[in-house]
Amino acid sequence: MEQGHKPRTSMILLLEHVHAMDEVTDEEFGAFVRNYAQYVETGIEPAYDDDRAMRMLWKVVKAFDDMNVQKMEERDKRRREANKKNISKRWNDKKYESIPMVSQDTNGINGIPNIPTDTNGNLSVSDSVSESDKKEKCEKKNTNEVKRFKAPTVEQAREYFSEKGYMESEAERFVDHFTANGWKVGKSPMKDWKAAARNWMRNVKDWNGGYQQTMAELPDEGDFLR
Repeated sequence: MEQGHKPRTSMILLLEHVHAMDEVTDEEFGAFVRNYAQYVETGIEPAYDDDRAMRMLWKVVKAFDDMNVQKMEERDKRRREANKKNISKRWNDKKYESIPMVSQDTNGINGIPNIPTDTNGNLSVSDSVSESDKKEKCEKKNTNEVKRFKAPTVEQAREYFSEKGYMESEAERFVDHFTANGWKVGKSPMKDWKAAARNWMRNVKDWNGGYQQTMAELPDEGDFLR
């Protein structure tokens, strides 16, 4: 066996290589396959010094074989590296699952605040990280909720205007106005449509010549029967 050669348990012979040997005898073909198998196992190349055609064919087959060997080595290398990363990750995860506490003094050690422990006196880092993540996600969610504005429907505006004693038609004008301008206050996007509605209600009398009839001021049905 050639030094440094790694024996393999398989080899590949393409059909195009087989067809290239259509002119050789079965005995010559069999000898070529055996020589190829010997090279795969031992790394010893066959000698075709006196047969130019077989020597050229062997160069083609060997080049193809070497290419496959290189691909397999690269694949195995990637697998080993991936396995190392997975093992390292699992080890780190397991290592930080529990860390022994030096003391459970309620006042901490040298001014260092205590960290919650489990019933065995071990620190559960995953729990601490989980609580921290939950708090951070909650803060982000609240921030996003503040920033996100949802325009009211006509029904919602009608209901709110009715609660404040204003007619539904005024709510419709409010929605139409701000729908047309993209729900903006000046040049800034609206943040609170109810606050804008209250401003609308305060200003509506000025827009209508100093008087705006509210629902409270509408005559009762009995007034029309007197």
